[in-house]
Amino acid sequence: TTVELGLKGALSDRVFIDISGYRSWYENFGSPLTTPIGDLAHGIVTLDKNGEPRPGEITLTTLNFGKLAVIGLALGANAYLTPKLTLRGNASLIDAGDLEDSGGMELLFNTPGVIANLGVSVDDLIYRGTSVDLSARYVAEHDFREANFGGTVPAYTVIDLGLGYRGAGGIDYRISLQNLFDNRHREFLTGPRIGLLSVFEIQYTL
Repeated sequence: TTVELGLKGALSDRVFIDISGYRSWYENFGSPLTTPIGDLAHGIVTLDKNGEPRPGEITLTTLNFGKLAVIGLALGANAYLTPKLTLRGNASLIDAGDLEDSGGMELLFNTPGVIANLGVSVDDLIYRGTSVDLSARYVAEHDFREANFGGTVPAYTVIDLGLGYRGAGGIDYRISLQNLFDNRHREFLTGPRIGLLSVFEIQYTL
């Protein structure tokens, strides 16, 4: 069940905002497959094809943590300073309540409390038909749990650069350099370290 209240509109003929806040109530909030319940004495084991317990394997289950309340706020704004220059920014704030089952185990919401983006786009800066887009994204440190793994994802900031050219005959060319400064980071606990990613695109429009 979610209640949301928002406002979207123009502060002037060049500045547009989008603000919304929400509160969500969850019931029977289920965990991922995280809780070990192996108990050889009571027959809770993983068996092989011969019916024998598999050594070293862990039997996991899900848990019902009951009710959870989440509060969030999203802020965004675009400023069209000139016909060729645009500034934009947005931020997402979220606060999840604590979850703890009857056995004392805590469940993590696996979501950063703060995500913020800031960017600027310029058309025809270098040559007519060109475009330049520069953006920065910040993600706050947050705790993370997945399956039998748990820990902290450190905060990270990445810078992206996009260069485009509107060619003749409906053909557009674009180069995207994501994580421009090769800030190797993890976006979730068990994921790989992400570095610089470059993408070249050609788009044809009829």
